[in-house]
Amino acid sequence: MTRLAIPRRLLELCVAAADASLPHEEGGILLGSRDGRGDRFVRHVIGSGPGARRARTWLEVDHDWQNRRIRELADRGGDAAFLADWHSHPDATDAALSRLDVATLAKLAGFTPLGCPDPAMMILFRGADGWRAGAWRLAPGAGRPRGVAPVGVEVVDKVTP
Repeated sequence: MTRLAIPRRLLELCVAAADASLPHEEGGILLGSRDGRGDRFVRHVIGSGPGARRARTWLEVDHDWQNRRIRELADRGGDAAFLADWHSHPDATDAALSRLDVATLAKLAGFTPLGCPDPAMMILFRGADGWRAGAWRLAPGAGRPRGVAPVGVEVVDKVTP
């Protein structure tokens, strides 16, 4: 199983944004680097943006705003490769993907300028002890409709490599 390593402070930013948007979904993108095994190392979190539209079961991000943030990071020379979408499922008790989530993963994989043929998706959901995270990616070699495979979420103090 591949993993998504996210620093605790960045996950806490996602959780704070999800809390602030309740009862609606919140989300954004995770940027960073990858290794040769397919593991993802999150170095930046970008939120949904000021023009985002939200409801209990869907989120439309402000793509123009996000793209400006990505360009700013890239201009500073940081690791800004697209790794994953992230969003909350405020009413969920697990990290299961919706049909729309799976379709979004397939759309992201097919969007060549993104440069990420196997994107991941991290879902925040509320467990008995607060927000929890689970992640998925498109299964390798999966046909249409494409299947998904779990990605291990590892909360770390510092991302290495």
